[in-house]
Amino acid sequence: MSQQPTGSRSKRRSANERYRQAFLVQVSTALHELSLLLEEEPDAQDSVAFELQKLAQTAESLDFQSIARAANDAAEELAHPDVGVRALRRVANAVRHTGGRVRFGPLVVVGVAGEAAEHLAKDALLCCEPLRMFDDLQGFAVGLHTEQPTTVVLPVDAVDAVAQLVSREKFPVLVHGPASAWELRAAAMSAGAHGFLVHPVSLRDITRFARWRSQPPEDVIEVLLLADPGPTRDGLATAMEQVGLAVVIASAPAELAVALEAGTAKAIVVGARVAGVSALTLAQLVRSHPRCNHLPILVSGKPDDPSALRTIGVDDVMRTDAQPLQAAQRVRDRILRVLAICWERDPISGLPNRLGVLDALDAELAKASRSQKPLSVVLVEVDGLRNAIETFGTIVLYNARRLLVRLFDQHLRRTDLHGEIDTGELLIAMPGCDRDQALERMATIATRFGEEVRRDLQLKGLQLLLGAADTLDGLHTVAVRAERDLRSVSGR
Repeated sequence: MSQQPTGSRSKRRSANERYRQAFLVQVSTALHELSLLLEEEPDAQDSVAFELQKLAQTAESLDFQSIARAANDAAEELAHPDVGVRALRRVANAVRHTGGRVRFGPLVVVGVAGEAAEHLAKDALLCCEPLRMFDDLQGFAVGLHTEQPTTVVLPVDAVDAVAQLVSREKFPVLVHGPASAWELRAAAMSAGAHGFLVHPVSLRDITRFARWRSQPPEDVIEVLLLADPGPTRDGLATAMEQVGLAVVIASAPAELAVALEAGTAKAIVVGARVAGVSALTLAQLVRSHPRCNHLPILVSGKPDDPSALRTIGVDDVMRTDAQPLQAAQRVRDRILRVLAICWERDPISGLPNRLGVLDALDAELAKASRSQKPLSVVLVEVDGLRNAIETFGTIVLYNARRLLVRLFDQHLRRTDLHGEIDTGELLIAMPGCDRDQALERMATIATRFGEEVRRDLQLKGLQLLLGAADTLDGLHTVAVRAERDLRSVSGR
């Protein structure tokens, strides 16, 4: 029996996953429509129960067992009088916790009223993410939450609610209050809140916190360990692996230059001398690099001139007699501190990240509202990238990014925006273009990308999937509509 090619299996899994994700979005829309029906016509419970049973059958066929059970339970509950929307909440919670992910989840704000609420609603018309406001915690608790929020903003005195959300959910939780409420603020921070917004609350502050905190985490944190062979190096390498770091061991200074060009390392650990070359010289090679000069540098051993190392920005000098696990933890701490900085673009690839590109898109939406010219938003998914990373490692991600940056530089205008909103997912904004024009230009990039990856063993099989929308159908939901187009069965 002939075996199906691995690439074909990968594409089939990817297509099936997109279909499952599209189903989750359709369920979310259907639940909101059913909730409106129940509110307007309480006698419609039997009809809604029938729709839920059909939904359960589809969910079961797609192996969404928790959604199928919730939908069947809700249908049975609707057999009793005066149940109403309450029955749908269990289905909504099942959808949200199944793993269905939307790229532009809602910004949920609780407890902002009056003029401040009016300003938020007005600013939200030119924001990528939809805004949902609730008067109080009770209204938020009984809401029909089918999508994973980008963030939830609570009153600063809602300490218990903060603690519950932080312990159960993955999205950032912010609090708002007057600047003088430092005691409540401290209590909210102790409960796990990720940020504090001073009254009057502005949408700009909300989105900056939310987009920064929603940056995709690093799947693999790679460290280059450059040191002479010996038990000290081997012990440190083993300890770094024990704290969750991926270690690349090198013993020749020339390998440092190669690693910097590869751009995969998140930190550099060097010996006091490596093959006769001082740690100071090696550190200067890193600090003088145009894209990697931000990397943490740690020295293991007793260098000749510690003060000179501190002057050029070496982060730490670790004695060789220190416990390897303690040294490894210090390396990890330095990396996490750098990753926690509010970057707006990846310094190695030059690609704007989620925070950078969505902030720029909001600015373009404001310009489009004034000029009345169309603005197109294109979402690009690098299909097959995650499977390639599992097979060949993180170098695939960096090579794919470099290829995309080069193609964008060649085929996009200087006025076009582009950036990475998640691993292998990019957003392009094209001012002055309608949807058809934008897709035509992106098709050229997709074709060139396919030609390039066919010649690369590690990138072979990758392809670009496109979804697009323009502001001719409205400014407010353009990014959400582009995502819907990407998820559609007929998506390119």
